[in-house]
Amino acid sequence: MTVGEIIECSHTKARKDFMASIQKYTNDAVRNMIRHNTREIIGNSNTDIDSSKTPLNYSFAMPTHGGKSDYKYYKELIDSRYIYGRGTSRESGTITACSWVVTCPKEIVDNPDKVNTFFEGTYNFISRRYGEENIISNSVHFDEAGEPHIHVLFAPSTAIDHDKIHYKTIKDKKPTITDTGRYEIGSHYKLENGERVPIKNYAKMSDYYDYKLSANDVINKYELQHFHQDLQNYLDANGIEGRVLNGATTGGNYTVKELKEFTQKTGLTLEDVKTQLTEHTLLESYVERTSKVQELEEIMHSKDIQIEALQKEVLAKDINLNNSEDVIKKDEQIKDLIHTINEKNLEISEVTEKNQNLENKLIEVQQALESKQKELEQVKARVDELEKEKSLEKTQEWGHSSAGWGDKTQSEWGARNLNIEEEHTW
Repeated sequence: MTVGEIIECSHTKARKDFMASIQKYTNDAVRNMIRHNTREIIGNSNTDIDSSKTPLNYSFAMPTHGGKSDYKYYKELIDSRYIYGRGTSRESGTITACSWVVTCPKEIVDNPDKVNTFFEGTYNFISRRYGEENIISNSVHFDEAGEPHIHVLFAPSTAIDHDKIHYKTIKDKKPTITDTGRYEIGSHYKLENGERVPIKNYAKMSDYYDYKLSANDVINKYELQHFHQDLQNYLDANGIEGRVLNGATTGGNYTVKELKEFTQKTGLTLEDVKTQLTEHTLLESYVERTSKVQELEEIMHSKDIQIEALQKEVLAKDINLNNSEDVIKKDEQIKDLIHTINEKNLEISEVTEKNQNLENKLIEVQQALESKQKELEQVKARVDELEKEKSLEKTQEWGHSSAGWGDKTQSEWGARNLNIEEEHTW
Protein backbone atom coordinates (compact mmCIF):
# COMPACT_ATOMS: atom_id res chain seq x y z
CA MET A 1 0.00 0.00 0.00
CA THR A 2 1.25 3.45 -0.83
CA VAL A 3 1.70 6.29 1.63
CA GLY A 4 -1.58 8.03 2.39
CA GLU A 5 -3.88 5.12 1.51
CA ILE A 6 -4.36 4.29 5.18
CA ILE A 7 -5.44 7.27 7.25
CA GLU A 8 -4.16 6.70 10.82
CA CYS A 9 -1.80 4.32 12.56
CA SER A 10 -1.49 0.62 11.84
CA HIS A 11 -3.69 -1.62 13.92
CA THR A 12 -0.70 -3.45 15.39
CA LYS A 13 0.58 -0.27 17.05
CA ALA A 14 -2.87 0.93 18.04
CA ARG A 15 -3.73 -2.38 19.62
CA LYS A 16 -0.91 -2.01 22.15
CA ASP A 17 -2.41 1.19 23.54
CA PHE A 18 -6.18 0.62 23.40
CA MET A 19 -8.68 -2.23 23.68
CA ALA A 20 -10.39 -0.84 20.57
CA SER A 21 -8.95 1.41 17.88
CA ILE A 22 -10.32 2.92 14.67
CA GLN A 23 -8.63 3.18 11.27
CA LYS A 24 -9.85 4.92 8.12
CA TYR A 25 -9.11 3.88 4.54
CA THR A 26 -9.35 5.46 1.11
CA ASN A 27 -10.65 3.45 -1.82
CA ASP A 28 -7.21 2.35 -3.02
CA ALA A 29 -6.37 0.79 0.35
CA VAL A 30 -9.57 -1.18 0.91
CA ARG A 31 -8.86 -4.06 -1.44
CA ASN A 32 -5.43 -4.72 0.06
CA MET A 33 -6.87 -4.45 3.56
CA ILE A 34 -9.54 -7.06 2.75
CA ARG A 35 -6.89 -9.36 1.30
CA HIS A 36 -4.67 -8.80 4.34
CA ASN A 37 -7.45 -9.56 6.81
CA THR A 38 -8.49 -12.73 4.98
CA ARG A 39 -4.83 -13.74 4.51
CA GLU A 40 -5.27 -13.91 0.72
CA ILE A 41 -1.90 -12.22 0.12
CA ILE A 42 0.61 -14.97 -0.63
CA GLY A 43 3.97 -14.55 1.09
CA ASN A 44 2.72 -11.91 3.48
CA SER A 45 5.66 -9.71 4.46
CA ASN A 46 4.22 -8.99 7.91
CA THR A 47 6.74 -10.59 10.27
CA ASP A 48 4.21 -10.42 13.14
CA ILE A 49 2.13 -13.16 11.48
CA ASP A 50 2.68 -16.76 12.55
CA SER A 51 1.41 -18.78 9.56
CA SER A 52 1.12 -21.93 11.68
CA LYS A 53 -1.72 -20.24 13.61
CA THR A 54 -3.51 -18.83 10.55
CA PRO A 55 -5.95 -21.81 10.39
CA LEU A 56 -7.31 -20.62 13.77
CA ASN A 57 -8.60 -17.38 12.17
CA TYR A 58 -12.30 -17.13 11.27
CA SER A 59 -15.08 -14.73 10.29
CA PHE A 60 -18.75 -14.37 11.22
CA ALA A 61 -21.41 -14.88 8.56
CA MET A 62 -22.65 -11.77 6.72
CA PRO A 63 -26.05 -12.64 5.12
CA THR A 64 -26.30 -9.24 3.43
CA HIS A 65 -23.45 -10.18 1.08
CA GLY A 66 -25.62 -12.78 -0.64
CA GLY A 67 -22.64 -15.00 -1.43
CA LYS A 68 -20.62 -12.18 -3.06
CA SER A 69 -16.97 -11.67 -2.26
CA ASP A 70 -16.18 -8.98 0.28
CA TYR A 71 -14.57 -6.74 -2.34
CA LYS A 72 -17.38 -7.09 -4.87
CA TYR A 73 -19.92 -6.29 -2.16
CA TYR A 74 -17.83 -3.25 -1.18
CA LYS A 75 -17.73 -1.95 -4.78
CA GLU A 76 -21.50 -2.29 -5.14
CA LEU A 77 -22.02 -0.70 -1.73
CA ILE A 78 -20.01 2.46 -2.41
CA ASP A 79 -21.56 2.75 -5.88
CA SER A 80 -24.94 3.00 -4.15
CA ARG A 81 -23.74 5.81 -1.86
CA TYR A 82 -23.19 9.47 -2.65
CA ILE A 83 -19.52 10.49 -2.57
CA TYR A 84 -18.59 14.15 -2.69
CA GLY A 85 -16.48 14.84 -5.76
CA ARG A 86 -17.14 11.47 -7.40
CA GLY A 87 -15.25 11.24 -10.66
CA THR A 88 -12.87 14.07 -9.72
CA SER A 89 -9.50 14.23 -7.97
CA ARG A 90 -11.34 14.71 -4.66
CA GLU A 91 -12.69 11.16 -4.81
CA SER A 92 -9.23 9.62 -4.39
CA GLY A 93 -8.90 11.22 -0.95
CA THR A 94 -12.37 10.24 0.25
CA ILE A 95 -12.58 7.86 3.19
CA THR A 96 -14.72 4.99 1.93
CA ALA A 97 -14.19 2.49 4.75
CA CYS A 98 -13.43 2.45 8.47
CA SER A 99 -12.38 -0.41 10.69
CA TRP A 100 -12.74 -1.06 14.39
CA VAL A 101 -10.05 -3.36 15.78
CA VAL A 102 -11.05 -4.78 19.16
CA THR A 103 -8.62 -6.85 21.24
CA CYS A 104 -9.66 -9.79 23.39
CA PRO A 105 -9.40 -8.94 27.13
CA LYS A 106 -6.55 -10.75 28.86
CA GLU A 107 -8.77 -12.15 31.61
CA ILE A 108 -10.63 -14.44 29.15
CA VAL A 109 -7.95 -15.08 26.53
CA ASP A 110 -7.28 -18.63 27.80
CA ASN A 111 -10.94 -19.67 27.49
CA PRO A 112 -11.80 -20.37 23.78
CA ASP A 113 -15.58 -20.35 24.37
CA LYS A 114 -15.50 -17.00 26.16
CA VAL A 115 -13.19 -15.58 23.48
CA ASN A 116 -15.56 -16.60 20.69
CA THR A 117 -18.57 -15.24 22.59
CA PHE A 118 -16.76 -11.96 23.19
CA PHE A 119 -15.86 -11.52 19.51
CA GLU A 120 -19.35 -12.51 18.36
CA GLY A 121 -20.90 -9.99 20.76
CA THR A 122 -18.47 -7.31 19.61
CA TYR A 123 -19.27 -8.01 15.94
CA ASN A 124 -23.03 -7.89 16.61
CA PHE A 125 -22.66 -4.58 18.47
CA ILE A 126 -20.63 -2.95 15.65
CA SER A 127 -22.90 -4.42 12.99
CA ARG A 128 -26.00 -2.98 14.64
CA ARG A 129 -24.37 0.38 15.42
CA TYR A 130 -23.20 1.12 11.86
CA GLY A 131 -25.79 -0.91 9.95
CA GLU A 132 -25.51 -4.58 8.98
CA GLU A 133 -25.78 -3.61 5.30
CA ASN A 134 -22.67 -1.41 5.66
CA ILE A 135 -20.40 -4.18 6.96
CA ILE A 136 -17.75 -4.98 4.34
CA SER A 137 -15.80 -7.71 6.11
CA ASN A 138 -14.87 -9.10 9.52
CA SER A 139 -11.93 -11.22 10.61
CA VAL A 140 -10.83 -12.70 13.92
CA HIS A 141 -7.05 -13.09 14.05
CA PHE A 142 -5.10 -15.48 16.27
CA ASP A 143 -1.93 -15.52 14.19
CA GLU A 144 -0.55 -12.03 14.86
CA ALA A 145 1.70 -10.84 17.66
CA GLY A 146 -0.19 -9.81 20.78
CA GLU A 147 -3.64 -10.90 21.92
CA PRO A 148 -6.35 -12.21 19.54
CA HIS A 149 -8.40 -9.42 17.96
CA ILE A 150 -11.22 -8.78 15.51
CA HIS A 151 -11.30 -6.42 12.52
CA VAL A 152 -14.71 -5.13 11.47
CA LEU A 153 -14.51 -3.14 8.24
CA PHE A 154 -17.54 -1.00 7.36
CA ALA A 155 -18.61 1.86 5.12
CA PRO A 156 -19.21 5.11 7.08
CA SER A 157 -22.71 5.57 5.68
CA THR A 158 -25.34 8.05 6.87
CA ALA A 159 -28.73 9.18 5.58
CA ILE A 160 -29.11 12.27 3.38
CA ASP A 161 -31.64 14.90 4.42
CA HIS A 162 -32.88 15.88 0.97
CA ASP A 163 -34.46 19.07 2.24
CA LYS A 164 -31.45 20.37 4.11
CA ILE A 165 -28.99 19.83 1.26
CA HIS A 166 -30.77 22.62 -0.63
CA TYR A 167 -30.27 25.16 2.17
CA LYS A 168 -27.45 26.58 4.24
CA THR A 169 -27.16 24.89 7.63
CA ILE A 170 -25.26 25.27 10.90
CA LYS A 171 -23.92 22.28 12.83
CA ASP A 172 -25.54 21.59 16.18
CA LYS A 173 -23.41 22.06 19.30
CA LYS A 174 -24.52 18.77 20.86
CA PRO A 175 -24.72 15.37 19.16
CA THR A 176 -27.88 13.34 18.66
CA ILE A 177 -28.14 9.60 19.25
CA THR A 178 -29.34 7.66 16.21
CA ASP A 179 -31.74 4.73 16.40
CA THR A 180 -28.76 2.37 16.41
CA GLY A 181 -27.10 4.13 19.36
CA ARG A 182 -24.46 5.90 17.26
CA TYR A 183 -23.59 9.53 18.04
CA GLU A 184 -23.93 11.97 15.17
CA ILE A 185 -23.75 15.75 14.96
CA GLY A 186 -26.88 17.13 13.32
CA SER A 187 -27.53 20.55 11.86
CA HIS A 188 -30.21 23.22 11.75
CA TYR A 189 -31.20 25.75 9.11
CA LYS A 190 -29.33 29.02 8.89
CA LEU A 191 -31.92 31.79 8.90
CA GLU A 192 -31.74 35.30 7.48
CA ASN A 193 -34.65 37.58 8.32
CA GLY A 194 -36.43 34.48 9.61
CA GLU A 195 -36.13 32.69 6.26
CA ARG A 196 -34.07 29.69 5.16
CA VAL A 197 -31.18 30.51 2.82
CA PRO A 198 -31.06 28.44 -0.40
CA ILE A 199 -27.73 27.12 -1.70
CA LYS A 200 -27.21 28.31 -5.24
CA ASN A 201 -24.78 25.60 -6.36
CA TYR A 202 -25.58 22.58 -4.20
CA ALA A 203 -24.40 19.10 -5.19
CA LYS A 204 -27.30 18.11 -7.46
CA MET A 205 -25.96 14.58 -7.82
CA SER A 206 -26.90 13.98 -4.17
CA ASP A 207 -30.58 14.12 -5.16
CA TYR A 208 -30.19 10.66 -6.66
CA TYR A 209 -28.96 9.00 -3.45
CA ASP A 210 -30.54 8.32 -0.07
CA TYR A 211 -27.23 7.74 1.72
CA LYS A 212 -23.76 9.25 1.60
CA LEU A 213 -20.29 8.20 2.71
CA SER A 214 -18.99 10.57 5.39
CA ALA A 215 -16.38 9.48 7.92
CA ASN A 216 -16.54 12.94 9.53
CA ASP A 217 -20.23 12.48 10.34
CA VAL A 218 -20.08 8.83 11.40
CA ILE A 219 -16.73 8.73 13.24
CA ASN A 220 -16.78 12.04 15.10
CA LYS A 221 -15.27 12.92 18.48
CA TYR A 222 -18.48 12.12 20.37
CA GLU A 223 -18.68 8.68 18.76
CA LEU A 224 -15.08 7.99 19.75
CA GLN A 225 -15.72 9.19 23.31
CA HIS A 226 -18.70 6.87 23.84
CA PHE A 227 -17.77 3.77 21.81
CA HIS A 228 -15.89 1.92 24.58
CA GLN A 229 -18.53 2.58 27.22
CA ASP A 230 -21.43 1.67 24.91
CA LEU A 231 -19.69 -1.56 23.87
CA GLN A 232 -19.10 -2.43 27.53
CA ASN A 233 -22.75 -1.73 28.36
CA TYR A 234 -23.83 -4.01 25.50
CA LEU A 235 -21.56 -6.84 26.62
CA ASP A 236 -22.74 -6.51 30.24
CA ALA A 237 -26.41 -6.41 29.24
CA ASN A 238 -25.98 -9.64 27.26
CA GLY A 239 -23.98 -11.44 29.96
CA ILE A 240 -20.77 -11.50 27.89
CA GLU A 241 -17.55 -11.60 29.88
CA GLY A 242 -14.61 -9.34 29.05
CA ARG A 243 -13.68 -5.79 30.01
CA VAL A 244 -12.98 -3.30 27.23
CA LEU A 245 -12.70 -0.51 29.81
CA ASN A 246 -9.27 -0.95 31.39
CA GLY A 247 -6.23 1.11 32.35
CA ALA A 248 -5.42 1.85 28.73
CA THR A 249 -8.82 3.31 27.98
CA THR A 250 -9.40 5.19 31.23
CA GLY A 251 -6.20 7.16 31.72
CA GLY A 252 -3.19 4.83 31.94
CA ASN A 253 -1.69 6.75 29.02
CA TYR A 254 -1.69 10.53 29.38
CA THR A 255 -3.31 12.44 26.55
CA VAL A 256 -2.14 15.87 25.46
CA LYS A 257 -5.34 17.35 26.89
CA GLU A 258 -4.81 15.73 30.30
CA LEU A 259 -1.21 16.94 30.51
CA LYS A 260 -2.25 20.47 29.52
CA GLU A 261 -4.97 20.50 32.19
CA PHE A 262 -2.44 19.27 34.75
CA THR A 263 0.03 22.02 33.85
CA GLN A 264 -2.70 24.67 33.82
CA LYS A 265 -3.88 23.75 37.31
CA THR A 266 -0.49 23.20 38.92
CA GLY A 267 1.99 25.23 36.90
CA LEU A 268 4.14 22.08 36.63
CA THR A 269 5.06 19.99 33.63
CA LEU A 270 5.53 16.23 33.74
CA GLU A 271 9.32 16.75 33.58
CA ASP A 272 9.14 19.13 36.57
CA VAL A 273 7.40 16.49 38.64
CA LYS A 274 9.82 13.77 37.54
CA THR A 275 12.75 16.00 38.50
CA GLN A 276 11.45 16.91 41.96
CA LEU A 277 9.87 13.56 42.92
CA THR A 278 11.34 10.09 42.67
CA GLU A 279 7.95 8.81 41.45
CA HIS A 280 5.10 10.53 39.56
CA THR A 281 2.32 8.55 41.23
CA LEU A 282 0.64 11.83 42.18
CA LEU A 283 0.15 12.71 38.53
CA GLU A 284 -1.00 9.19 37.71
CA SER A 285 -3.59 9.27 40.48
CA TYR A 286 -4.84 12.66 39.35
CA VAL A 287 -5.33 11.49 35.76
CA GLU A 288 -6.86 8.15 36.75
CA ARG A 289 -9.39 9.71 39.11
CA THR A 290 -10.32 12.43 36.62
CA SER A 291 -10.92 9.73 34.01
CA LYS A 292 -12.96 7.75 36.54
CA VAL A 293 -15.25 10.75 37.06
CA GLN A 294 -15.73 11.03 33.31
CA GLU A 295 -16.54 7.31 33.07
CA LEU A 296 -19.10 7.54 35.86
CA GLU A 297 -20.69 10.60 34.29
CA GLU A 298 -21.06 8.70 31.02
CA ILE A 299 -22.73 5.81 32.87
CA MET A 300 -25.11 8.26 34.54
CA HIS A 301 -25.93 9.83 31.18
CA SER A 302 -26.72 6.37 29.81
CA LYS A 303 -28.99 5.64 32.80
CA ASP A 304 -30.77 8.98 32.34
CA ILE A 305 -31.54 8.01 28.75
CA GLN A 306 -32.92 4.64 29.91
CA ILE A 307 -35.11 6.31 32.53
CA GLU A 308 -36.44 8.78 30.01
CA ALA A 309 -37.21 5.97 27.55
CA LEU A 310 -39.04 3.95 30.22
CA GLN A 311 -41.06 6.95 31.34
CA LYS A 312 -42.09 7.68 27.76
CA GLU A 313 -43.03 4.03 27.31
CA VAL A 314 -45.26 4.12 30.40
CA LEU A 315 -46.96 7.34 29.27
CA ALA A 316 -47.41 6.10 25.70
CA LYS A 317 -49.23 2.93 26.71
CA ASP A 318 -52.95 2.85 27.31
CA ILE A 319 -52.66 1.54 30.84
CA ASN A 320 -55.64 0.25 32.79
CA LEU A 321 -56.12 -1.53 36.07
CA ASN A 322 -55.84 -4.95 34.42
CA ASN A 323 -52.39 -4.01 33.19
CA SER A 324 -51.12 -2.97 36.62
CA GLU A 325 -48.37 -5.62 36.59
CA ASP A 326 -46.76 -3.88 33.63
CA VAL A 327 -46.86 -0.57 35.49
CA ILE A 328 -45.30 -2.12 38.61
CA LYS A 329 -42.55 -3.72 36.52
CA LYS A 330 -41.68 -0.43 34.81
CA ASP A 331 -41.84 1.39 38.13
CA GLU A 332 -39.41 -1.10 39.68
CA GLN A 333 -37.03 -0.67 36.73
CA ILE A 334 -37.10 3.10 37.17
CA LYS A 335 -36.48 2.74 40.91
CA ASP A 336 -33.51 0.44 40.26
CA LEU A 337 -32.06 2.92 37.80
CA ILE A 338 -32.54 5.83 40.22
CA HIS A 339 -30.85 3.77 42.95
CA THR A 340 -27.93 3.09 40.60
CA ILE A 341 -27.65 6.79 39.78
CA ASN A 342 -27.63 7.68 43.48
CA GLU A 343 -24.81 5.21 44.05
CA LYS A 344 -22.86 6.67 41.11
CA ASN A 345 -23.48 10.17 42.45
CA LEU A 346 -21.97 9.13 45.77
CA GLU A 347 -19.01 7.52 44.00
CA ILE A 348 -18.46 10.67 41.92
CA SER A 349 -18.54 12.79 45.11
CA GLU A 350 -15.89 10.58 46.71
CA VAL A 351 -13.67 10.67 43.62
CA THR A 352 -14.13 14.43 43.30
CA GLU A 353 -13.11 14.89 46.94
CA LYS A 354 -10.01 12.78 46.37
CA ASN A 355 -9.26 14.82 43.27
CA GLN A 356 -9.46 17.99 45.37
CA ASN A 357 -7.03 16.51 47.89
CA LEU A 358 -4.65 15.64 45.08
CA GLU A 359 -4.91 19.17 43.69
CA ASN A 360 -4.10 20.55 47.15
CA LYS A 361 -1.02 18.33 47.32
CA LEU A 362 0.05 19.51 43.89
CA ILE A 363 -0.33 23.12 45.03
CA GLU A 364 1.84 22.36 48.06
CA VAL A 365 4.51 20.91 45.78
CA GLN A 366 4.37 24.00 43.61
CA GLN A 367 4.63 26.32 46.63
CA ALA A 368 7.62 24.33 47.93
CA LEU A 369 9.30 24.62 44.55
CA GLU A 370 8.68 28.38 44.49
CA SER A 371 10.14 28.72 48.00
CA LYS A 372 13.27 26.82 46.96
CA GLN A 373 13.58 29.04 43.93
CA LYS A 374 13.46 32.17 46.13
CA GLU A 375 16.12 30.71 48.45
CA LEU A 376 18.27 29.98 45.41
CA GLU A 377 17.91 33.56 44.18
CA GLN A 378 18.81 34.94 47.64
CA VAL A 379 21.92 32.77 47.84
CA LYS A 380 22.91 33.82 44.33
CA ALA A 381 22.49 37.50 45.26
CA ARG A 382 24.71 37.01 48.34
CA VAL A 383 27.37 35.32 46.19
CA ASP A 384 27.30 38.33 43.83
CA GLU A 385 27.79 40.71 46.80
CA LEU A 386 30.78 38.73 48.09
CA GLU A 387 32.39 38.74 44.66
CA LYS A 388 31.99 42.53 44.44
CA GLU A 389 33.56 43.01 47.91
CA LYS A 390 36.49 40.81 46.99
CA SER A 391 37.05 42.73 43.76
CA LEU A 392 37.05 46.06 45.65
CA GLU A 393 39.70 44.85 48.14
CA LYS A 394 42.03 43.89 45.31
CA THR A 395 41.65 47.31 43.71
CA GLN A 396 42.61 49.09 46.95
CA GLU A 397 45.78 46.96 47.43
CA TRP A 398 47.01 47.80 43.97
CA GLY A 399 46.42 51.54 44.68
CA HIS A 400 48.84 51.48 47.68
CA SER A 401 51.56 49.80 45.65
CA SER A 402 51.28 52.41 42.95
CA ALA A 403 51.61 55.27 45.44
CA GLY A 404 54.77 53.75 46.94
CA TRP A 405 56.20 53.22 43.50
CA GLY A 406 55.44 56.82 42.61
CA ASP A 407 57.06 58.24 45.75
CA LYS A 408 60.16 56.23 45.22
CA THR A 409 60.54 57.28 41.61
CA GLN A 410 60.04 60.95 42.33
CA SER A 411 62.69 60.82 45.12
CA GLU A 412 65.30 59.22 42.92
CA TRP A 413 64.74 61.52 39.94
CA GLY A 414 64.77 64.54 42.25
CA ALA A 415 68.21 63.59 43.56
CA ARG A 416 69.59 63.06 40.09
CA ASN A 417 68.40 66.48 38.90
CA LEU A 418 70.07 68.18 41.87
CA ASN A 419 73.46 66.62 41.03
CA ILE A 420 73.19 67.78 37.44
CA GLU A 421 72.53 71.35 38.55
CA GLU A 422 75.56 71.27 40.92
CA GLU A 423 77.80 70.03 38.11
CA HIS A 424 76.57 72.74 35.82
CA THR A 425 77.29 75.42 38.47
CA TRP A 426 80.75 74.00 39.07
